[in-house]
Amino acid sequence: FDPQGHFGNKKFPSPTCHPYRAVRYASLGTMLERIGNCRIVEEVASGGMAVVYRAVQEPLGRTVAIKALKSSAASEEHVVTRFEREAKSLATLQHENIIHVYDFHRERGALFIVMEYVQGIDLYDLLEKCGRLPYDVAAIIAMQVARALDYVHYRSIVHRDIKPANVMLSRQGGVKVMDFGIARDTSFGDLTEA
Repeated sequence: FDPQGHFGNKKFPSPTCHPYRAVRYASLGTMLERIGNCRIVEEVASGGMAVVYRAVQEPLGRTVAIKALKSSAASEEHVVTRFEREAKSLATLQHENIIHVYDFHRERGALFIVMEYVQGIDLYDLLEKCGRLPYDVAAIIAMQVARALDYVHYRSIVHRDIKPANVMLSRQGGVKVMDFGIARDTSFGDLTEA
């Protein structure tokens, strides 16, 4: 999406449906200042098992996302195993429609996945804000998600959690599938089992 609300060469029908206005950020609360060579900027999302931060990877000056396993979840061995497997599985995938993993850290008893930061909005928030998408825009998004799934299925990985909240739409019009936390990867066995 560009600042005028265009996705590719398509414009959203309503000016109130601007994707940047729909971006939702979690409250900052208490945050870490650094993880590895990354300086934490802000918390951008929080779920049941993890918190996601926007950070700057300092020697490169690159903006990244850091997924941190919550301490309450880190006490369960099968959750830790699944988190590690998610990082390893994603690190092997290099596709334009899949979030890229840059690094994995174990620091101060906590686990972190350093990954590509996508400036944009997830499909869930966009649909909440805009309602139904124009057919051609929906088709473009669906085709890019299908390309990502075709790529991972060829590599014997099944995502198992495709939903609007796990599809990011970048300001440039790109579509990224994320959150492989419950994926099944035959090279590791079932990620939901420890």
